[in-house]
Amino acid sequence: MVAILKEKTIAYVNGKLLTVDANDTIAEDMLVAGKRIIAVGLTDEIKFLAPDYAKEVDLGGRTVIPGLIDAHVHAELTSVNQKLGVLIEIPKINTVEEILSMLRERAAITPKGQWIIARGPNAMASKLIDKRLPTRQELDAVAPDHPVAVFSAIHASVFNTLAIQKTGYWHETRLPRSSSMSRDRATGEPTGVYTELWGADETLMAPWDDLSVFKAQREGLLDYYVSNGITSIYELPYSVRGVRNWHKMRREGTLSARVRMYLTHPVPYALDDFLKTGIGMDFGDNWLSVGGIKVFVDGVMSHADGYYMPDLKWSQGELNEIVQKAHDAGFQLWLHTLSPVAIRCAIEAYEKAITHNPRKDHRHRIEHCADRWTRPFTDGSPFVPDELKIKIRRLGLVPISTPQHISAFPDREGVPSRMLLNEGFIFPGASDTTGAQPESCNPWYGFGCLVTRRNLYEKVLTPEECLTPLEALRINTLYSAWCGFEENKKGSLEPGKLADFCILNEDLLEMDPEQIRNMTVAATIVGGEVKYADSGFYGL
Repeated sequence: MVAILKEKTIAYVNGKLLTVDANDTIAEDMLVAGKRIIAVGLTDEIKFLAPDYAKEVDLGGRTVIPGLIDAHVHAELTSVNQKLGVLIEIPKINTVEEILSMLRERAAITPKGQWIIARGPNAMASKLIDKRLPTRQELDAVAPDHPVAVFSAIHASVFNTLAIQKTGYWHETRLPRSSSMSRDRATGEPTGVYTELWGADETLMAPWDDLSVFKAQREGLLDYYVSNGITSIYELPYSVRGVRNWHKMRREGTLSARVRMYLTHPVPYALDDFLKTGIGMDFGDNWLSVGGIKVFVDGVMSHADGYYMPDLKWSQGELNEIVQKAHDAGFQLWLHTLSPVAIRCAIEAYEKAITHNPRKDHRHRIEHCADRWTRPFTDGSPFVPDELKIKIRRLGLVPISTPQHISAFPDREGVPSRMLLNEGFIFPGASDTTGAQPESCNPWYGFGCLVTRRNLYEKVLTPEECLTPLEALRINTLYSAWCGFEENKKGSLEPGKLADFCILNEDLLEMDPEQIRNMTVAATIVGGEVKYADSGFYGL
């Protein structure tokens, strides 16, 4: 301890520290040396331990919490969408004409020939007054000299004619595996509607120069995450360029938060080729590392019929082979499932892999599975029957719920936060944001939804599922860390852990729960370094 204290030492005093330890201890002071927490406790205890040369920071009674961890995020895509793209914000945008008007305005100020990319995860036909998306011909009319792509989330899209010509997606043979297109039944020509072009062509993600994308990615990490108290993200890179940018920031020392990457199969990373590199789970360091592999089992509701259609991307045999390879290689797997059929396929693939190679503590995840834990299927049967819940528990799988989804949809009653906790499941704080819905970038919006169940449409959904602020805090910190095998490094304010924490401007436990979504952060510290501080906090 003496040797450690020779490092830069700071005593944070006169605060209210929500430690998220096993006892939910509330402390007053904390001693940080270098990158790690040395001690947490009452004022007299910390004064006794602190050396004479320690700097003292008066918290002024402010609340301190462990740094938030977004355990499922598309930060690269969020940054590009927010800073360089056109955003379709539902419910602020309600009609096809309003979308076309936005695109017309962007076309007027964009040089001819340059891409115009518009995104909105909730810009689905069912949520627009018109009950449809813009057509290829309508996009041609508002931007005849620009290739235009309108994305609903990252899974479904509408292209204008010039965009189709530039990508070569006039013919199915040019599409990547698992993608699809529709054709006009009368003419045979493409309608411009495509599904699952995720990562297929990087120009679709960011048709801008490398420097612009790099700056957007670097600044977005700070602006949308760190400034709101997030100190770690579990990132799903959209492109090879995005991965390179994270590495560049790590080399330059400009990462403002820790990034743990989960690489997506089949695009842009071919599993077999990736495994040949010898890169394994935890490759990297505490700032940038590889966490595991994500595989889409099915699609999303943006183009499925009420999100009940299977839309499977693999046969059961193909999925079994993929899961077995990644499991045997020691990776944690995330399987994306939104339909009951996909959930069953995922569980079967996991069961075969684990039976063949009973790896201890794999923590394989089923993404979005728990979002519909209690919601009935179209015929009245449960989305996740009891028999599957028993298998999930027996196999040690992690059913992932996405708290931000409570806020983003008008009827998402199925996110059973209280039920999951009562049943002993661990699930993380996860935004799943692509940045196209600004509210989803803010972790406090999802946090507030866990506590109040009030969504973006000002509806309170299933209030019996409300959590306490402390429970929501644990989900967004320690449980998130656990879901990434990092609970011994971060997620709570305890001696020996990384000094990742944030200082709040409001008392989380005493404030009006309805105001949690409006929480502001005074400062965010990552590894003992101040990465963000607002103008009103001068203690650092």
